[in-house]
Amino acid sequence: MTNPIIKPTVGRVVLFHPCERTGEASFVRHPDGQPYAAIIARVWSDSVVNLSVMDANGNAHSRTSVPLVQDGDSCPANGYYCEWMPYQKGQAAKTEAAEKNASTAPSTDSEPSQRERLEYALVSGAASCLAEQPHQARQIAAGMKIVLDALHPGEAGAPAPITLPVIDPGPDSLEREIQTKASSAPRVTPADIEAEIVSKHYFTGADGRYGAILNETYVGTELPRDDGGDLEPLEQVTFCVLVLRNGTKVAGINYGAIDHAQHSAERGRQEAYTQAVDKVYELLGFRLRDDLARPVLTDADAAADLAGTPRSDNPSA
Repeated sequence: MTNPIIKPTVGRVVLFHPCERTGEASFVRHPDGQPYAAIIARVWSDSVVNLSVMDANGNAHSRTSVPLVQDGDSCPANGYYCEWMPYQKGQAAKTEAAEKNASTAPSTDSEPSQRERLEYALVSGAASCLAEQPHQARQIAAGMKIVLDALHPGEAGAPAPITLPVIDPGPDSLEREIQTKASSAPRVTPADIEAEIVSKHYFTGADGRYGAILNETYVGTELPRDDGGDLEPLEQVTFCVLVLRNGTKVAGINYGAIDHAQHSAERGRQEAYTQAVDKVYELLGFRLRDDLARPVLTDADAAADLAGTPRSDNPSA
């Protein structure tokens, strides 16, 4: 039987293999080299797509013009490609076999189960929400898994389907253990992030340079060309500045697509915002760890402080 071609569509999940020598510093890699879950954001052809890739921490990163290797094709030499999951390949093979034997009664195991249909509907329906709020991917995936387990817990003895591969890439995933323990452990949540953000500001490199020239605050003697050609590359550089409650400012930068024709201003703002939010996570994570490391003041210590005497744990006491 020939290997069936699975036509890519927006919102479907694939496995992404990055090139080992490329990628921004904020892309958190798996220590064991396993692939990354990704959502198809745009389809160029059956073999080329744009992706929103989830790194090892669940943060979204855009990848454009990624080769989609179908089952049976050879992988690119540079190792930069995406592929369908084994479950999807199996379903495609079953579908092809059912179509070839349409004259006979279809086998019951060639049809997707109710859980599989619901799983596909939930993942496809959440694609737009994940694209707009990638930092909430973990919460969205956890909610979908709860719905799946409640409505269709699966047959006893049957292998568990690959549910929500965006967050849970395998049966032995350390990420699943982290999620299970996170409900009772101190951590920084997306709600904590939103509570800290007072205002968000977006602008491009062209906005900044043009404004500096108008206000005569630019550094140097370069003036814009009459045709505006020197400002065009800066239109792809998007900045997001977040102002926090205590006055701290953090900035995220997206440098745009390599091909100017593929650049999306909306995607640039999303990626810049995601990068800025990652920095807020780091700041709040440091604050939380600092609070957890601070020694607890006991009643005896408080009494010693009021009396002006050394605490019991003071080496000089």
